[in-house]
Amino acid sequence: MKLRYLIITALTVLFTGCNQDSSEPNYTVPPFIIDSHMHYSPTDEWEKSFIEIYTDYNAMACLMIDIQDIDRGITFAKANPERVIPYAAVDIESPTLLQDVQMVYDLGFKGLGELFATGDFDYNDPKYEPFWALAEK
Repeated sequence: MKLRYLIITALTVLFTGCNQDSSEPNYTVPPFIIDSHMHYSPTDEWEKSFIEIYTDYNAMACLMIDIQDIDRGITFAKANPERVIPYAAVDIESPTLLQDVQMVYDLGFKGLGELFATGDFDYNDPKYEPFWALAEK
């Protein structure tokens, strides 16, 4: 139920806040929605709720799947290609980052997200170059 509330709230804000030409909110549902950032939760209840809600709204999500949930998450994504674009949430400071990126690419993930560098960091630092090169693949 919490997932439904969050999605409905986000959709309401999106579609009422984008209509600058009128004082009337736009509550119509577009023919197709892509949610560009949604976090996956590896439970039967969450998966069921996600599919119900995204089907009701004819929506699809770039679904951020944590490395520890990668197997279940990609299975869910592959079973629901009309609703899920799988993105892997990776830690840019992980000692296994390059192996993780190659693994998720091989599994069929379409994007990467949640690239957290800790401390004083600069994403242009040359130490990240192998990651960026592999991510371009």
